[in-house]
Amino acid sequence: MSRFLHWFHPGGFPIGTESEPATREFDCLDLLADDSVFMSRRSIARRGPHGISAGTPAAGVAPAQPAPTPTPQTARSLSPAEFANMFRNVRVEYYDPHSGMADSVTIDVHIYSNNGIDDRRGNMAEKSRLISALRRELRTAGGLGLIGVKRGHKVQIAHCFFGKGNPEEFKVTLQYALRYNRATPLNLQNYCDRNARLGIDCSGFVNTYFERIGTISRHRHINEYERGTQRSTTDEIRALDVLVWQNTTMRHIAVIDHVIEGTSPLKMVVVESSGSKGGLAVSEYTVLGVNNQIFRVNRGEGSSGTSTVKIAEVSSSG
Repeated sequence: MSRFLHWFHPGGFPIGTESEPATREFDCLDLLADDSVFMSRRSIARRGPHGISAGTPAAGVAPAQPAPTPTPQTARSLSPAEFANMFRNVRVEYYDPHSGMADSVTIDVHIYSNNGIDDRRGNMAEKSRLISALRRELRTAGGLGLIGVKRGHKVQIAHCFFGKGNPEEFKVTLQYALRYNRATPLNLQNYCDRNARLGIDCSGFVNTYFERIGTISRHRHINEYERGTQRSTTDEIRALDVLVWQNTTMRHIAVIDHVIEGTSPLKMVVVESSGSKGGLAVSEYTVLGVNNQIFRVNRGEGSSGTSTVKIAEVSSSG
């Protein structure tokens, strides 16, 4: 008997030939906007891991499949704050070998992760361990399909370690951490925050949100958002407009959840992933003034001073 306990959702035995799962198509020039070392999402998927071996799962058992991504029609009413709450409540199912029952644990994915900042970067060695273990399992299967284990999951795992994952991709990544004995349900939150350092950066949140509601079909560079119809007065500002920071060393972007009507000066609720705010945050901003389409804003609790931003509408074109 193995001395390891395997924590994952019960699945089934290999069943026939696996076909390559459909995955999102990414533009090679789709740069990660706020990384100091730019790379495309496709180049992330192709990067070969060189980490140490991870645990081997029990035979014939697979992690639960992630919930399907909602279509734009069903997701369009989803607000940025509601989407942020999905990251903070990622439900990870697993099989408890002690009780013989399926169970789940809820994980709060919230830290700010940025591949361009050393102390904010995801644990790339841990990424390599998970992807290497997944590759070994697929190779060992010898062409047979494994329920819930797919080649496309390697890309989803990479997204999460680079701060670009969506809630379903974080669920998949954390299930593999349980599957390969990198964590247990009791320490999975600590694994997420400290061992793997899984989180999301500012453009990762904005891009996955607008993908979810169907406004965009691929991740955009921050500069592309800045090219949208720019607001010139506070009266023009609307929910789902983006704020793009100006005169800063590193670019930053956030999205407006809603404008607080009847306030003077104008106040608005903004959702962002920010290092200064400790990761995913929903904050009340105050517009202090505007000059030549450059707005001065106070970011509220968790930030000091003022920021200068452009505010633009997000369109489906471009």
